[in-house]
Amino acid sequence: YARIEDFEVSKPLMSFLSVEHWGSSESSAHWKMYREVLEFFGYDLNQLKAEKPFPETSEYLDYRLNLCLSRTVEEGLGALGFGHEFVNAYIFNSYLQGVEKIPNVTDAALMYFRAHVDDEPEDYQVFKRMILATSNNYQSFSLVKKGAEDVLTARQEFFDKIHQRIL
Repeated sequence: YARIEDFEVSKPLMSFLSVEHWGSSESSAHWKMYREVLEFFGYDLNQLKAEKPFPETSEYLDYRLNLCLSRTVEEGLGALGFGHEFVNAYIFNSYLQGVEKIPNVTDAALMYFRAHVDDEPEDYQVFKRMILATSNNYQSFSLVKKGAEDVLTARQEFFDKIHQRIL
């Protein structure tokens, strides 16, 4: 948000980050719901934090962060708006459908997935408004598209590597 010159354009992002940010004190913070998922599967958040992420996880997250910080604002907004928030509602709906089939799954464990299915379309709208406010010509919209396509390609590669890992 600091890279967007117009504070009024980036201000809605602050509310978005208050729920998305890990460590947020908001009652609806996603990390708090994620703890319930971990508990259902017999894990602890601190235990998970002590584990080293898979190389493909670090590679994807580092790529996305670098894209947002080192490329144009438009590319970063495309990466997060389309390449993350827009598609997450669909991805999390698939997760939800799978997790719901687990015997004795608790409502608390499902809340994390339901929150993403319910919240992501609204989260995408935050980015869409920012994209429309900052992109006003063909070149800037092309950069939004490039950021989205690049991060979606990286995300596909990440899922392919995870798939190979579990085969």
